[in-house]
Amino acid sequence: MNKLNVTKSKKAYTFIELLLTIGIVAIALGSLGGVLVTIVKVNQKAKVMAELNRNADRVFNTFEEDIRKSRNINCKEHQIPGDSSSPCITIDYFVQDSDNDASNDHVELGYVKSGDKSDCSSDAITSPNGYIYYRNYNVTNPTPLDSEIITNNDKSTGVDVKNVEFSINDTGNSTSVSLNMLLSPTLCNNTVNSDKISKSFSDFVISRID
Repeated sequence: MNKLNVTKSKKAYTFIELLLTIGIVAIALGSLGGVLVTIVKVNQKAKVMAELNRNADRVFNTFEEDIRKSRNINCKEHQIPGDSSSPCITIDYFVQDSDNDASNDHVELGYVKSGDKSDCSSDAITSPNGYIYYRNYNVTNPTPLDSEIITNNDKSTGVDVKNVEFSINDTGNSTSVSLNMLLSPTLCNNTVNSDKISKSFSDFVISRID
């Protein structure tokens, strides 16, 4: 009888060990799953931030190159229509070419505000993302010679330009222009919270055309 009891005790102890092992493995797998989810989120955020930086660099490269060799920089559209004290969201200027003739190089650099998320549907033709554009005109012909959206406004991989402010300061000898903008992930990105991931960018350029 005693031997039988010992055998039962050993079997019971082995079963408890099995339960403990299963519990430990389950906890370990749960922790590993949490780590993997965190890694994925961090990776997604890193990709988003890299895209924001790429778009800012592209805007600033265009902005700096043009403003340094431009003249007659003016505010074409204010953030609040009719309020000249509000920041500019569109500026126009003349870019001096190699022949020192700016008559054919009228440029407009401007901002189009974000649209509605309903345009995220696959049936929508336009993207709801706000964007910055560049247009080149001939003074005698208002039809754009060249027009380009500088920021990536792709629905899936692009960015949403939430705000743009140009400030112009004319000292007489030179004109300084500052550009502030706020970028976020595309409005159609469901894998990240675009309201929480955003970044401000600023740039300042002085026109050196006499």
